[in-house]
Amino acid sequence: MANFVYPEYSNNIYSLSNSILQTFGIDTNKPSIYLNVPSKKKVCLIVLDGLGLDMLSHYENGAEVELRKMTTVFPSTTATVLASLLLNMSPGEHGILGYKTFYKRAAGIIKPLEFTYAAIPRPGALGPIGEARDFFPFMNLFTKLYRKRRVKSTVITPIEISHSEYSELIISGATNVIGYHNIWDSFEMLENELRVGKSRFVYMYIPYIDSLAHNYTKNDNSVRNATRFIYNGIKEIFGRNSNRVFGMVTSDHGHSSVSNTVELEEDYALMDKLEIPPYGDSRALMLRTRNDIRQDLSKYNLRVFSKDESLKLFGDVNENTYKVLPDFVAVPADNTAYSYDYDLRDKKNNKRTVHLKSHHGGLSKEEMEIPLVIFDS
Repeated sequence: MANFVYPEYSNNIYSLSNSILQTFGIDTNKPSIYLNVPSKKKVCLIVLDGLGLDMLSHYENGAEVELRKMTTVFPSTTATVLASLLLNMSPGEHGILGYKTFYKRAAGIIKPLEFTYAAIPRPGALGPIGEARDFFPFMNLFTKLYRKRRVKSTVITPIEISHSEYSELIISGATNVIGYHNIWDSFEMLENELRVGKSRFVYMYIPYIDSLAHNYTKNDNSVRNATRFIYNGIKEIFGRNSNRVFGMVTSDHGHSSVSNTVELEEDYALMDKLEIPPYGDSRALMLRTRNDIRQDLSKYNLRVFSKDESLKLFGDVNENTYKVLPDFVAVPADNTAYSYDYDLRDKKNNKRTVHLKSHHGGLSKEEMEIPLVIFDS
């Protein structure tokens, strides 16, 4: 598994973002991929969270649609990827480097998706400091579309996250935000928006494949059945609306089934040399230290990148992000995940952390390669 797939920023979900803007006449001067969108058609992009290219290959051979292979960004995790897609920035520009990321002004490690500190399991704990847009003051794709070209857009997303702080960061400029309760009403909302909606750009986010894969592994029947049902349902909707819609399906990352989990809080020698706990993701460790810890990490099967070596992982890196990059980035070269438990009560009560069966964030082929399926006929 040591044959890593590195992010290809000229052909990944970040460059897809640039292509969408260019489709509507906004030149980003950034890498893009070719999309031949008919001028009178709506554009609809659907992100199926957790659907790696290998997972889709069971249900799509490209005979009736255009199936392309792309890479995602690094770390290959939702908080980073959706920010790159919808803020139209590389990870090295927006600075969200994992499910847990270091934010200097908040004096610690935060979880952007829940907008809280990593050590606090309560969503929204960062609220007294500011809004997510104060932390990451960037114009998202929907705002750019409307302000620069007066393009109206609709977002269809689970109702429980439709107005979260993270969602406000990445989708707040959309003309309409529609929250759905489950996959069945989401399909009704999608079909209705494509048929009679006024928006020229429609974005939809579906999380169910990812959550199932985490709990059961990506090869479990529940994951395969969900993937088949969701993908075929989308395919049918695009088919019924092919005269008016240029449809695309992609993903934020794939999955790696995990055979072992290392609990890093129990590696006392390593922890003593770190300035703060590890952050990033279970398969993309960000490590801040004044020490050379490569020898300490040699007992693990990790590829360790120094700060300067890691630059190629994050795409374009601006000055602000460079200043807060970790001193080392460690990526598993096998099917191991790495965790750090902040809850002191768990250890006091001999409570063991519940480990997921499938992870992402790393550089394996199954985590990094994602599909771009184009429906245009």
